[in-house]
Amino acid sequence: TGATPDFLNDLWRYDVTNNQWKWVRGATTIAPPGNYGSIGVNSPLNMPGGRGGAATWKDNSNNLWLFGGNGYNIPNNVGRLNDLWKFDNCINPTISISASSPTLCVGKTVTLTATGANSYTWAGSQFIGLTFTISPPQAGTMTYTAYGADIYDCKDTAAISITAFSVPSLTATATNTVICAFETTTLSGAGAVTYTWSNTQTGQTISVSPLAPTFYTVVGSDANGCENFAVTSVSVSACTGIDTQAGILSDLISIYPNPGNGDFTIKTDVSGQKTIVIFNAVGQKVFEQALETDHSLIRTGLPRGVYYYKVQNTSLQSSTGKLMIE
Repeated sequence: TGATPDFLNDLWRYDVTNNQWKWVRGATTIAPPGNYGSIGVNSPLNMPGGRGGAATWKDNSNNLWLFGGNGYNIPNNVGRLNDLWKFDNCINPTISISASSPTLCVGKTVTLTATGANSYTWAGSQFIGLTFTISPPQAGTMTYTAYGADIYDCKDTAAISITAFSVPSLTATATNTVICAFETTTLSGAGAVTYTWSNTQTGQTISVSPLAPTFYTVVGSDANGCENFAVTSVSVSACTGIDTQAGILSDLISIYPNPGNGDFTIKTDVSGQKTIVIFNAVGQKVFEQALETDHSLIRTGLPRGVYYYKVQNTSLQSSTGKLMIE
């Protein structure tokens, strides 16, 4: 910056893209002495003294090396030098990690994504790449670390904490595990906050009336949204020791012939509109017809087998029983 020539130690970088010079390091005055610090230890205070005739080169990591020359090691002392310097050109990348979810349930997965560098290595694993899928084996908060490097192998590190929640311990029970057809039993779930059953009913307790042995699955969710499932079953007995016809209207309704070929006559002393509904052995509705008179002929068109019927009036009074088609 002055008119007097002498040894210099300023370092400049020319940006080809912007067609501009950038002053990188060094003094703005002539004959600066060196500042050696501790050998092998990086420091922003370290600086080679002003010199000329030094040897320089750049390594594969874009670091600039300087050796020897003629110049200053201390103030006002000019001579031949043999000091070796490395200018660390790394401007460390700043990497960060994001997660598809900061929490998850044990048994589920979450994807971690690192950004800000060109290559990544995840601590504690052999995985190398931008994203890392994890599935914590147990509940708790775990920290995952990624190391990132740019094209010059300059490095940075980042960490993220992920919390895993335990799944609820779920149970399912039935008040009566063996019932007769058309009887009702109560199913109950425990261990969760919300419950959804395989027959689409919801709630901690539900009522069911299967006509055949049935397995019921309940999916329970806790306060953290973690889910588990449990299974219970209800068996349906033939109940041959009881009447095949039951209900409030059983004394007022008769169906014949039973067994029959699929065509039946229904005689009823019940006034008002009535409906007969027929179910197959697994509880599916397979036939329904309104009964318009006291003597109604129904043609079911059903194949051979055992069926169950319900005759019901508008007051929801009913008679139930078994039909056999031969």
